[in-house]
Amino acid sequence: MRSRLLTAFVVLAVTAVVPPASAQPRPSPAHGPSHEPIEVVATIPFPGGVVPQDPKTGGTNFSADLAPGGRHIVTTFAPTEGEKQVGVMDLDGTDFHCITCGRMKSAWGPDVFPDQQRMLVQVPSPVDRLTEALPDGLNPLSAGTGDQSYAIVECLPSVYDCRTLRRQPLEFPRNSLLEGAQNRTVSVSPDGRYVKWAEIRTLQGSVMVIGRLHSDGAKYTVRNPRVLNPPYRLDLDVAAWSDGSRYYETGAFADGGRTLKYGTEGTALNYDIYELDLATGRRTRVTTDLDYNELYAASPDGASLAYSSGRGLDRMTVFSQVPRPPLIDLMSFSQLGRIALWNNRLCMNEMWLMPRGTQVGTYGGQPVVPGDNWHIRGWSWFADGTKALVTEFRDPAEATPVDPAERVRLQILSFPNRKPTAPEPVVDLDTVDMAGWAVPYDRYVGMGAHAVTDRTIAGSAAGTARVRYLGTFAAGSWTVDYDHYSEDGVTFLDGSETAPHRHRHRGHGRHRADPGDGRQPRAGRRGVPPGRRRCRRGRRGHRDDGHRRHRVVRRAGPVGRRAAGPGRRGRLPSGRRAGDRRVSPVGSADGRAGPTASGRAVALPVAPPGRDGVDRRRCCRNACGVLEWITSPQHGGNRAGKR
Repeated sequence: MRSRLLTAFVVLAVTAVVPPASAQPRPSPAHGPSHEPIEVVATIPFPGGVVPQDPKTGGTNFSADLAPGGRHIVTTFAPTEGEKQVGVMDLDGTDFHCITCGRMKSAWGPDVFPDQQRMLVQVPSPVDRLTEALPDGLNPLSAGTGDQSYAIVECLPSVYDCRTLRRQPLEFPRNSLLEGAQNRTVSVSPDGRYVKWAEIRTLQGSVMVIGRLHSDGAKYTVRNPRVLNPPYRLDLDVAAWSDGSRYYETGAFADGGRTLKYGTEGTALNYDIYELDLATGRRTRVTTDLDYNELYAASPDGASLAYSSGRGLDRMTVFSQVPRPPLIDLMSFSQLGRIALWNNRLCMNEMWLMPRGTQVGTYGGQPVVPGDNWHIRGWSWFADGTKALVTEFRDPAEATPVDPAERVRLQILSFPNRKPTAPEPVVDLDTVDMAGWAVPYDRYVGMGAHAVTDRTIAGSAAGTARVRYLGTFAAGSWTVDYDHYSEDGVTFLDGSETAPHRHRHRGHGRHRADPGDGRQPRAGRRGVPPGRRRCRRGRRGHRDDGHRRHRVVRRAGPVGRRAAGPGRRGRLPSGRRAGDRRVSPVGSADGRAGPTASGRAVALPVAPPGRDGVDRRRCCRNACGVLEWITSPQHGGNRAGKR
């Protein structure tokens, strides 16, 4: 029987907020919301023969970043004939030449070392060679789950004039899926001595690692690797438990290399941006809204932050609007946020610019939209902080231009109100004592490897959460049952949440949440047969009534009463306040419990349209991408269908 990875998500009850352990807020800017002018000062043309699109799959694989020194752009591109390669050009698009053509079969994702004579690149892996002939829809390692291999390219006299090229493979402690891990988000520290990455262990889950680079002349290896995940304990403390049950992934360096951005969930399925001080181990939560936050680019002087967010676009809000502890997020977020909703990160993930610090209330800065129907997916600051190079992709809902070069564009943005500033000095990570707080690599075992047959965790104020983990990160079932669970003694959570799936690289799974009335119906659509795939925006139990408002339920009622939704059947999310026996539907756009009169409908406001009056959410209604993950029992694998 066919079933979807993303089946149903009817949130359980009201609020049960768990602050991330050890995460301290960064001092917020004192001034209120204010928008600064942003100007497009240049659009960089693509040289002839440079195609910002993979000629085999049709996917957009173009990327561009400022090289150290700020005088060149290093790019991934596809020649008119051939595999993805790495090239370099001047800031005006002239003097383009390929670095790796004719020397390497394929290379992409360049990260230039500060010495400007080396660059880290991604290269085809042994597993890739087994699956590269398959289209994305039939490839069991599509949607970001494939193997990833890397190499370090050495050029003389420089990467901009690479007359002599030597390639050395970069080997990790677990070097590939064949050794039990996918290595992703790999990049070099600003001092050029260290490399960090996210190691997705097939049995244990996601592990953030940093280590020192070493070359023996034939290959690069990583010495003294240390795990950057916070230590956790399987005891009765929900905060210490949650530190192990979250999904983690590394991001960009900041503050000369002393700070590392990473992403994880503050509360269940609420993926936010965090900063880690590599000298002290101090963790700072940067974003606090309820939607998905991903890309991160701190300005060189450390005063500003450009980041991408789904706020206002409802990519993940339907899953996160009832705060609760992330007790099964290691499994559930990897299914939902990373795989099932893989392709809608483009159109439901816009760039924002704010003063460096944490979001203040509902203020998260100003959106950066240089042009309608374009989405920024790359941001490189110039050293003085007054300009930035951005890579933009055309809205997938728009008509596709015949010329691939018109689907991607490079622009230079200027911030005219800013004065040039000096960048933060580069930190020598050899002088930073990470051994004082980071976990040694060989001593860390991810939460996904633990079998928890039955463990009850007490809420801080009342109630319990009963946790069961059966299997490993690769295959198993993870369930949490809430019984009058409360963190504050005011709001309570009842019900169950389950994330069963087989091997995440084979694409079967289901996420389900049910109210705590003893009955557990399947709330959501069943599998969709081939040829009848439907687009999904990630909002479950909601409908558009023509006024940009979404109804959660049509009437209130006792716990477990079915909600009357058009074409959908589910359970009524419900919650109780202390001393109040009445049951009210739960819901509001910002995740707070909405006070409702018994028997009346609950309408939730959603984000207003963009400045041009266009509702930007349409792009994912019209261009689903990989939103349907359908398991085929005949093949034992998955089919990620594209519309």
